[in-house]
Amino acid sequence: MGIDYLDIVFRIEKLFHARLDLREFEPVVRDRKPWDMTVAELIREVESKLEKRTGHSPDLSEIDEPVRRIIADALGAKPEAVRSEAWLIKDLGMT
Repeated sequence: MGIDYLDIVFRIEKLFHARLDLREFEPVVRDRKPWDMTVAELIREVESKLEKRTGHSPDLSEIDEPVRRIIADALGAKPEAVRSEAWLIKDLGMT
């Protein structure tokens, strides 16, 4: 993972006060070369992490838009390009 990935993860961790670990993404990206995930997959992982931390399912609207803004800002992408099906590396240019 490159600097863009770290930037996105650090921003998400700061915003939600939750630690994200690359190993937690392993089941999602195991057979993918290069390692890549969609915006929706990242959002689901953040949601899952917050649910484990708080014991209840968070409101997806409180996660979805902030994570999309973080991705757009960190990658210099247009907000409308950060669609659920967009791949972080392939489509959005994450390094």
